[in-house]
Amino acid sequence: MKRLLAPLLCVLLELPSAAAVIVPRVQAGLTPALGPSLSAPALSAPSFQLSPSAALTPSLSAAAALLAAPAPVPVASARVDSPRADQAVPAAFAAQPLLAPSVAPGPAGNASRAAAQAAREVFATAGFAAPSAGEKAGDAVPAGKASHDFARMFALAREVMKRPEARRFLREVFKEELTLTEEQQKEYAIEGGVKDMSESQFMLMLQHNPALWPDVEAYLKAAKREDKADPDKADTEFENATRAKFRELLADKRVAEVFRKFNDPLTPMTLEPAGGKAGYRNAEVFANHQRVEGGKTLPAGDLKKVLLDFIAGAETEIMFNVFDFDLMDVADALIARAKDGVAVTGGIDKSVIESRPEVKAVFDKLNKAKGITIRAVDSVGLNHQKVMVRDFNDEKKAKALFSSGNYTQSCIGPEGDLKDLPEGTRPKDSVPNANHMLVLDSFLLAQVAANSLTKTLVYGLRGNEYPLDGAYRVMGDDVQWIVISFSPRGGMGDINRDMTRRLITSTRGPLRLMQFAFSSEAVRDAIIERAKIEGKAFDLKAVGDTPFAVRPWSVFLELAGYALNEAEGKAKEYVEAAANALREVLGKERYEAVRKNLRVGPRAYKNHVYKPEEGAAVQYNAKIHHKVVISGDYAVLGTSFNFSEAANSNQEQFLVTSDKALVAAMTGVFDGLFALATTGIVEEIVRRNEMFRRNESEDEGGDEQYDHVDQEARRSRKKS
Repeated sequence: MKRLLAPLLCVLLELPSAAAVIVPRVQAGLTPALGPSLSAPALSAPSFQLSPSAALTPSLSAAAALLAAPAPVPVASARVDSPRADQAVPAAFAAQPLLAPSVAPGPAGNASRAAAQAAREVFATAGFAAPSAGEKAGDAVPAGKASHDFARMFALAREVMKRPEARRFLREVFKEELTLTEEQQKEYAIEGGVKDMSESQFMLMLQHNPALWPDVEAYLKAAKREDKADPDKADTEFENATRAKFRELLADKRVAEVFRKFNDPLTPMTLEPAGGKAGYRNAEVFANHQRVEGGKTLPAGDLKKVLLDFIAGAETEIMFNVFDFDLMDVADALIARAKDGVAVTGGIDKSVIESRPEVKAVFDKLNKAKGITIRAVDSVGLNHQKVMVRDFNDEKKAKALFSSGNYTQSCIGPEGDLKDLPEGTRPKDSVPNANHMLVLDSFLLAQVAANSLTKTLVYGLRGNEYPLDGAYRVMGDDVQWIVISFSPRGGMGDINRDMTRRLITSTRGPLRLMQFAFSSEAVRDAIIERAKIEGKAFDLKAVGDTPFAVRPWSVFLELAGYALNEAEGKAKEYVEAAANALREVLGKERYEAVRKNLRVGPRAYKNHVYKPEEGAAVQYNAKIHHKVVISGDYAVLGTSFNFSEAANSNQEQFLVTSDKALVAAMTGVFDGLFALATTGIVEEIVRRNEMFRRNESEDEGGDEQYDHVDQEARRSRKKS
């Protein structure tokens, strides 16, 4: 027991009364401030590594050029709600399932009792109960003295949950509550049937026990003193006291009941401001290709401008993490904000920095700039996030940007790969990869994102060093919500299995996919299960990237009923697959109708060659880079997560929403792209077979910028 507790007991958690997600500050000769009296590991140049012993003071050496920036603006105070007899139960204190069948107002939407019950039965099959029509997320846990100081809770939870020894201790102390049902054990293949405590479960306990926070901090400090003074003696009395104190966090049976529900990754912790105000507002979706809105086709937007405007609006701090970054003007915008006193902390995938000179140039420039901390993120998989948050410690000004595209010319530069050609001579099909961005005002979503980014950019966690993330729901107006989770270890550890699959199987209505790379067998099986349930009503439309939609590992290729024969000694050829589960489920007639709507990207989204009058030919391309699912009344958007099992080891963001306006906006993005995508996957297969017979070749991979896609997808299929 001592071995489990010792590292946990060494953690100092003297949290300030208004601690927030922290971006450290830098000045001569001192260490970064995490707020008054908060102790944490020190940071050293230039790789942002952690030293376990140094206490933190208000500033750090500017000469180190690591974290030069003004101190973050803290939350005004640690706010704890006092109970009132007339106080309504806010939605933040309930465990409502992620999905709920919607019932529209008016005669057409007034579902009968039988229909409402049928909808609830659909959701019950997914392992969670659906609320009644019109029921608000709430009523499970009374408000009482629950805190809304989410910034302080995140800081406390992050300091505890980053320690593997602490996570093992919590798993032991709360073994009963963390034991899964037989059905869950089978679904998630958890050895021994006891899961790790998720960060969201720990947050729940903190939220409903603010009076115990000082005790938690005190016994952790005492644990450190006891451990140093007499480690052997600490094995009995102190460990028992520690266990008892933690058990008090679930003394309220109603909180314990909700805690158990959080064992299901589709039951997220709800974050809602005091007074039931909306947790996000002014949410906007931007796309860099045509989209449909109100029956009208609108032109492509400029995603680079959206990003630059977002950066320009920062007043106190910016935090970002991205896979690929070669836009020097975006780097210059960050440097300009840093010169004005904005604290900037960011990360770029280490392997991309090492392999692409353009990215290294951006990294080096940012790394030399005063007031900017930039980390080369060494991920177990890929550092694949595309997230930026600003002013995230300011409840009124915090804003978040979630993107499907990297900060590269190929992804968001409006001119595409051939930017340097004059506009009059640039081919019309020199366009950026098809991408979108979600931008919104939200202190809570910005805090969740900054909390995750801190684990990567400040603590330097990798792979299984991350705690089990769980999921968080932020409420908007009219009981609409956005759920967010991060990998590695998002949901129950497998986002495609835990969240995407169950979203698809548990909802009804049109199913729309825009996918860069689709190799997940869990998602494939979910689509087939959905077809089996809906039968003739099954309505699937999809746009996949060319050429990734016809790769040997592609689920799109499989759903189209084909496989690529690459047998040694034989000519390469696409052949009809021996087994076709989707056709077996739908029957030939319905299957053929669905298959026609499985399409590859429009003509512009492929590999091209520009041949100038003088000089060498230049290759350029564009990709379908979205990672979007629209399923009935719900949409996955603003996510970096490809349909790939290998993505679970990556740093990724995943968002799903019930917000009607956002779902409609993403549907318009899909409709605009689908209208341009006139070539079916089967037609593309026929075209490629004709090329093979003529011994013609086509560069299927584009440039080396996308080699990671093949590697990740092949890893996914090899695991199965």
